[in-house]
Amino acid sequence: MGGWLYHARISRGGEAREILVQLAWVDHDHWSGGRCAPSLVIERLLKTIVDRAPELELPDRFNAASARRWVPGIDQMMIDQLGGRA
Repeated sequence: MGGWLYHARISRGGEAREILVQLAWVDHDHWSGGRCAPSLVIERLLKTIVDRAPELELPDRFNAASARRWVPGIDQMMIDQLGGRA
């Protein structure tokens, strides 16, 4: 894979659940230009998904790149937040 695996807790409607999120080096570099810690990239990614797709039921385990299918325009949102490549 060439990246990181994070355990995260998502809270919605008073209920929390654990998920696993994989972040590949290429996505980390694309979204943050390597300027941010991978954990910050995951934190911002999950917040963006929850804010932009509140009805989406996240899988128990997924690759961060999957967010591109769930939230149109998420690449540019992440780049704007984290200073990656335009």
